[in-house]
Parts: sequence; structure tokens; C-alpha cells
Amino acid sequence: MVNKPVIPDADIRELRKDYKALMKAEGEERADELAKFARRAHVMRQINMAMHTGQLALDEDPDAPDLLVGAYLGDQDTEDTEQGLHDLLDLVDIGRWLDRDDIADLATQRFDTHARDWVSGANAAEARHRLRLLAGMKDRGYADSLRDELRFG
Repeated sequence: MVNKPVIPDADIRELRKDYKALMKAEGEERADELAKFARRAHVMRQINMAMHTGQLALDEDPDAPDLLVGAYLGDQDTEDTEQGLHDLLDLVDIGRWLDRDDIADLATQRFDTHARDWVSGANAAEARHRLRLLAGMKDRGYADSLRDELRFG
């Protein structure tokens, strides 16, 4: 048996098929599935699907926005890593796109806290590297202000 390489279009077709099935689904777990699908669509850069299913998840979640936030942040074992910071920035984006300032503000606050902890927990050389990564994630001004805050308290 020969393994075929995965073609990006095949992933998108599979995502669309899952989207159609999810739109027909009913039940108590639908809000959770919508939230997880929104995250998956966001990772695959299918922003319209992410926004649509994210809004549906918020509409159906009795404890909104807990399910959507949970889908984006997962178990948070990666909070102190670069991937965890990227996840938080994605959550900021979905909050902005859905006009949910509460989600964007929560993610921004957590990003700031974790970025500060991530950089301060490293030696000098690693901290410089992490600040460069933060400059790429957000902007140079953010990284400079964090550096100054950590250096001068």
C-alpha cells in the first residue's frame, strides 16, 4: 500500500464535509462541537467558517463564552510556550471578529501575563530570543515595552 501525500485541498474538502454535517447536527453536545470546529477552521485559516461556527457556539452555549475559550486554549499545558501564546492571539482575533470584547480582553490579559512569565523565566540569551519572537507575534513596541518593564521594573 502506497501512502499518498496529503493535499491541502483534500483537508479543506474534509473540513467542508464536517461543516455540513455539523450544521445538520442537533443535541446537547452541539455547542461544544461548534466551538471545537471553530478552532479547527481557524487553524486551517478558513476564517469565515471559524467566525460562523464560533458565533453559533456562543449562541448555543449556556455559559458563553466558556466553550469557545476552552476550544481555543485546550488544556493549557502550553500556556508557557510559544504555541500557547499563539493560541491566545488567535482567541483575541476571534473575539475581535465576533465583536466580543469580553473574549478579546480576556485573551489579551492572559497573553500579557504569560508573555511576561515566559520571558522572565529565561536566561538573558533566551529572553532576548523570546522577545524577538514576541515582536514577530505582536509588534516591536510590545516587545520593547515588555523588555523595559522586566529590566527596570
